[in-house]
Amino acid sequence: MRRNPRVDTLDIKLLLVFDALLRERSVSRAADDVGLTQSAVSQKLGRLRDIFSDPLFIRTANGMEPTPHALVLSAQLAELLARWKSLVSSQQRFEPATAERNFRVALSDGMSYHCLPPVVRRIREIAPNLRITIVHVGPRGGQREIESGSADLALGVFQQPPIGISTCELFRYTLQCVADKNNPRLKQGTMSRDEYLEASHIAVGENNVPGTLVEVIVEALGLKRKIALVTPHFVSIPNLVLGTDLIGTFPSSAQDAYPFSNQLCFFPIPFPISESIAMAMWHPRFDGDPGHMWLRNLFADTLLAGSGRLH
Repeated sequence: MRRNPRVDTLDIKLLLVFDALLRERSVSRAADDVGLTQSAVSQKLGRLRDIFSDPLFIRTANGMEPTPHALVLSAQLAELLARWKSLVSSQQRFEPATAERNFRVALSDGMSYHCLPPVVRRIREIAPNLRITIVHVGPRGGQREIESGSADLALGVFQQPPIGISTCELFRYTLQCVADKNNPRLKQGTMSRDEYLEASHIAVGENNVPGTLVEVIVEALGLKRKIALVTPHFVSIPNLVLGTDLIGTFPSSAQDAYPFSNQLCFFPIPFPISESIAMAMWHPRFDGDPGHMWLRNLFADTLLAGSGRLH
C-alpha cells in the first residue's frame, strides 16, 4: 500500500531531479541538467522512490520511463516548480554577460530553421553562458508545453492566441505558392485559381490534419484543395516540390534561403489571404521574470531588426 508522503521530507533539489528525469529520461542527462553527479541523482531518485512508495522511473531500452504514478505527480509538480523558479528569478538581477540559466524554447522546425540562427548568434555575443534547449513542436504546437511548464517560451503562428497566456507579436509575413519551375500547370510563372484547385498540394499539419492559414481561407471560401501529402515539416516543402508536380505554400520572405531556389517558381496564392503573424507565447507567471523578459525582448528585437524576414 502506498503511504502518504511526508511533506517535510521533500526539498526543492529532489523536485528538480524529478523534473529533469521526467524531461530527459536519462540519469546522466538529468545529472547534467541539474548540475549534479550521476551518483547524486541516483541517490535522490532513491529518496523520491522511498517518499512516494513507487519506482517512479523504470529503466527500459528507450531510457528511464515514468510510471503512471510519476505522470500523475508531474502534472501536479510542474506548476509548483515553475512558480518556484519564477520566484527565485524575480528576486535576482539578470546580467546577460554572466548569467547561467537554461531556457527551454518551443519551436517548430520552420521557426528553428529560419528564426533561431540570428537569435543564437546574438546570445553567443552577449550571453555566452546561457543554455538554450529547443523543445520541438508541430506547426500548431506550443500551448501545451507552456501550460505544462515543459517550455519557458514558445514561438509560432497561433491563429487564436490562447486565453490566459501572455503573447507578443514578433513579425508578420505573407504566404505564397511554390512549385518546380517546370510544373506543367504554370502559365508564365503563375497559376489560375482553377489550376491551383485542380493541382496536387503539400499541406503542413500534424497527425494527417492540415493546419495552416491556407486551410482556414480555403474552407471559408467554400473551396477544396487536393491534398497529396501532409507533413509536419515546413522546411521540407521546397525539397518536396522540386522535380514533382506538387504545389506547396511557403513564406515569401524565405524563398531565397535554399541553394536550389532558382529551380523553383514562387507565385501568389490565387485568392486574397491575410498576413501571418508570428508570436511569442509564455505563461503569465514569467511576466515579471527579469531573465525571461530579457530573452523574449531579445527574440523580438532581433527578429524585428530583420524587417520581418525569416532568415
